[in-house]
Amino acid sequence: MTTNQTMATLGIAVEITARTIQIGEVARMVSERGYSSIFVSEHTHIPVDSKSVSPSGVPRDWVKRIPDPYVTLAAAAATTDLEVGTFVALPAQHEPIVLAKAIATLDQLSGGRFVLGVGWGWHREEFENITHKPPNERVPMLIEKLEAMRRLWTDEEAEYTGDYVQIQKSWSWPKPARPGGPPVLLGANGTTRNFQRIVKWADGWIPQMSGLYSEAFPAELDELRRLWREAGRGASGPDITVSHMPGSADDVRKGLERANQLGIKRVLVRIVEERMEDFEAIVDEIAQAIPGR
Repeated sequence: MTTNQTMATLGIAVEITARTIQIGEVARMVSERGYSSIFVSEHTHIPVDSKSVSPSGVPRDWVKRIPDPYVTLAAAAATTDLEVGTFVALPAQHEPIVLAKAIATLDQLSGGRFVLGVGWGWHREEFENITHKPPNERVPMLIEKLEAMRRLWTDEEAEYTGDYVQIQKSWSWPKPARPGGPPVLLGANGTTRNFQRIVKWADGWIPQMSGLYSEAFPAELDELRRLWREAGRGASGPDITVSHMPGSADDVRKGLERANQLGIKRVLVRIVEERMEDFEAIVDEIAQAIPGR
């Protein structure tokens, strides 16, 4: 198996709502304990008559209550030096000119510390209600809106014409701190089709059904990296970011060791809303796994 030599960093993926401690306090605790990053998720809204079932099959009240990820992460970036990101966001459900400016502003003000994890979303009614398009158009709409945003992030006079997005020649500032915009990681299952998508228009992968200890995961990584090399995407390889459920410091330490063996860039300990009341105790325990502590 081919891996890179970068040591995996340890961050937190957190389910913030109005019922939990707020992002300023969360970010402070995460930063003070030596973590590298903080990530949050997105749902724009949840139609009441929805029939969609989450990939876990377990209904979560939390999805109704998620705050805007970009405003949330701006607060974290303004008060700490943490890397901030989405795990994952839903750009297909946004007007791309406005979203491109929000993301560029966040990336520019944070000094290039923003990572854009994206997906097309499992909640079909959410997508249908906001876009007035059928669910089978989620992927092409996501691709177009990302392409259009990259034009706005890159070109002095940006324009774009597609099936879903039309932008007449326009000025749009600020530009992101990083040329071309923040890295885009696709949150998706480990299939050849999704790996081809990553190689074509993303910068990395957030596995959705695979994990550090999945039997299939090493072979999936090998396939993605092979396709990456064949496409001439660069020697450093794709950015791989995985989640890890809270456990003992020893559990997380072993997870980091496994991540290093597999060439993973980022491990995010995922703390669900129901456990946020114990947030400080959880991050205290897990911080013992951070290298150098």
